Amino acid sequence: MDEAMTCDETLDRIDAHQQVIRQLVSAARLHTDRPAADATADLLTLRTRMLTAMRAYQAFKHTAVFDPVIATAHPLRAVTARRLKASCVMASEAYRLHTTRWPADRIAAEWTDYAEAMDSVCLAIEKHLGEERVMVTMLLAGTEE
Repeated sequence: MDEAMTCDETLDRIDAHQQVIRQLVSAARLHTDRPAADATADLLTLRTRMLTAMRAYQAFKHTAVFDPVIATAHPLRAVTARRLKASCVMASEAYRLHTTRWPADRIAAEWTDYAEAMDSVCLAIEKHLGEERVMVTMLLAGTEE
């Protein structure tokens, strides 16, 4: 953990990052009730914002939590931090792949399939955020072992 921040401050920052991502997920889901022609441009904007938010969140966790724990913590805590770091990278990559699988022309042409895929990726993001928050809390408190 970044020595300049307390555990509570770190968790507050994590919560703030997660709140932004959750708001973007919620906003994206609202667009699936609209016709594809009306929603596609807004969804593409939200995707860009989501990628930016996920990258910022990932960078924060890696520099403020995972890397310091890996470098300085008990070996079992370091293993947990490495696992969480890998899971973080995989979640971001899964979302990035979703965006490349669904370019704008495909979204409009396959709206129903896109909406289902988007719902699936949104559920995965929400699940990841919830599980990660619990594990990071335990990691910072040293109770995950």
